Amino acid sequence: MDGASLSVAQFLAFTWDLNVKENTLDDNLPVLPLPYYESDQDAQRPPEFDLAILDRLPLELIQMCVAHLDLETLLEFRKVNRRAKQVVNSTAEYKRIVQHAPAVIQAILSIGMGSWISCADIYQQLRTPECQKCGDFGGYFYILGCQRVCFLCFTGHEDFHPLNTIRAEWKFGLTKQSVAALPRMTTVTGIYTPMHRPRQYSLEFVDPATAHLQGIKLHGSQSAMDLYVAKKQKKLEKRREARRGRLKPLSSQYALDRMLQTLDEKSANPLRFVAIVCFPWLNAATGKSERGRWCIACRHLRTRPTHFQRRFSIEMFQEHLKECGAIVNGEHKLPYSNYALSESNEPRSPNAI
Repeated sequence: MDGASLSVAQFLAFTWDLNVKENTLDDNLPVLPLPYYESDQDAQRPPEFDLAILDRLPLELIQMCVAHLDLETLLEFRKVNRRAKQVVNSTAEYKRIVQHAPAVIQAILSIGMGSWISCADIYQQLRTPECQKCGDFGGYFYILGCQRVCFLCFTGHEDFHPLNTIRAEWKFGLTKQSVAALPRMTTVTGIYTPMHRPRQYSLEFVDPATAHLQGIKLHGSQSAMDLYVAKKQKKLEKRREARRGRLKPLSSQYALDRMLQTLDEKSANPLRFVAIVCFPWLNAATGKSERGRWCIACRHLRTRPTHFQRRFSIEMFQEHLKECGAIVNGEHKLPYSNYALSESNEPRSPNAI
């Protein structure tokens, strides 16, 4: 029955919660009192001072401006006085982020990206469930690109593999000045990936997609950039050939970093996790945050569209069943349209739809 919709009970019966620690950036942040939290007692204290000329503006207009401030500026403004704190706290975007995804603010500040991202940017992604690359449910936030992403995309696509500044210069033919103008992060040391890989030192990284666009802008076109990079690489190879045996060894830190970027181990590469935080979806219809669930029939499979790491909302899961078939005895078996979904045949166990 193509027109039938899944009930919540059916969705829960045929999905599960993959409770695995993936060691993203938010798992490596210290548990400390955060500057954007406030006790109920502090919130109830009336302000003693106003915002001077700013208070002549309607509150809605001030809140609109506040939502588009970068996070560093917003938090500095919040420190001005109690009235400023009151205005920021009452801004819808800020309030929803602190309520549903507070770790994302701490993560952005911890890697030095606070001057590049605003509450409006984060809130837009918070209300959007789809991965920006493939359209699946995205359970993560990629800070360098300010994008919602899914596990398969951020561990597999080149756009989510941060580049150190030197590699970005060579890969896209950038100058030091053009690289300096890019948003950049400094990694937080810790344990990353589900394989518990350590990241024991900090370096600066940039977003490859942003660096790519900067290279095209600098050279005028993709073909001109590719030609410049090819010529530069050829010159470098000639110099290496001439100096072979006389080159100094790279420092151990840089050598390890270069190896991680050249020999990319995808979901085992810590560089793919240093700018990723777990990120719920704020369902506007219910006002509740959701983190997605995994299909029980795909739990041992590793290829799309039945990869075990794909998450689903209830609407996305119904589309998944239409694509891959109904679940019978814990497996995708028969065409979904052969099965009527109604309250009267709601499953008691994950055996059949």
